[in-house]
Amino acid sequence: MYCGVPEEDPDKLVALILSGGQSSRMGTDKGSMELNGERLVERAGNLCASAGLPFYYSINASQNQQYLNFLPADALIVDTLDDIKGPLAGLLSFYVKYPNTDVLLLPCDMIHLGKSILSDLVQAYETMSIGHDIIVYQYANEIIEPMPGIYTSEALRKIYWLFLSGDLTRFSLKYCIEISNSFFIPIKKEAEVLFKNINSPEDITPSK
Repeated sequence: MYCGVPEEDPDKLVALILSGGQSSRMGTDKGSMELNGERLVERAGNLCASAGLPFYYSINASQNQQYLNFLPADALIVDTLDDIKGPLAGLLSFYVKYPNTDVLLLPCDMIHLGKSILSDLVQAYETMSIGHDIIVYQYANEIIEPMPGIYTSEALRKIYWLFLSGDLTRFSLKYCIEISNSFFIPIKKEAEVLFKNINSPEDITPSK
């Protein structure tokens, strides 16, 4: 079930599900693919709902008509920034529409993620010290995992204005994390498999 952001409560944390788009290795739109009778975007939506998070779906303009066949129009955030591609385009397009809302960014193609990963992220968000404006996971080798992650409106405001001024030199989430006041949650070795994206049909196997 889709739950939108109440206009009278603009500061509420919401989830933004990245649809995945066209993948050359997958050969089709990831978000609309089915796993055990459930589309990947809907699977991600149900995960967000289980963690108590309202959510939206991030898509690009070419996906709009297709996704309207199975998702409500007011659940869709269509990319509006032509000069940016990838996850940052979806994140900043959401910011333009809801500039006071903090966002938990979730890709639809991490099919092994469970409620506990999102719950730990939200708990860190609720208890983090003043001064941090992005919360993401990090592997033991210090490699950053940008998603799932929480990007506050304060962080997005700074990133957006850097973009408008022409001073955002790279359009990757990792770069945005590096130039922000970010908080890192360690990923335990045994949990690393949960963060794996599916990139080809062979990757679509349920976690054990």
